[in-house]
Amino acid sequence: MSELDNRFVQTYQQQKINYFMLLRQQAEDTAYIWKVENDEATLIYYIGDKQNIRVPRKIGGYPVKYIEATCYNDLDFIQSVTIPEGVLTID
Repeated sequence: MSELDNRFVQTYQQQKINYFMLLRQQAEDTAYIWKVENDEATLIYYIGDKQNIRVPRKIGGYPVKYIEATCYNDLDFIQSVTIPEGVLTID
């Protein structure tokens, strides 16, 4: 592998680490892994441990507009999820 290739791989790996550290911090702060597009938040996955969940109206200062269909997959302990007005799509 050339020196240029090595630098590319190292840069890519560092960016990947930074991205996952950001996701971890977001998750610790909110109990969700989420993303922002066009100033609107999408909830990707719930990582909390509550049985009765209230989806937040905002996360990280952004309005929650979308919830991915897999957000609560395989979380058998959940008894209820309350979704606020303003969520446009669960997909």
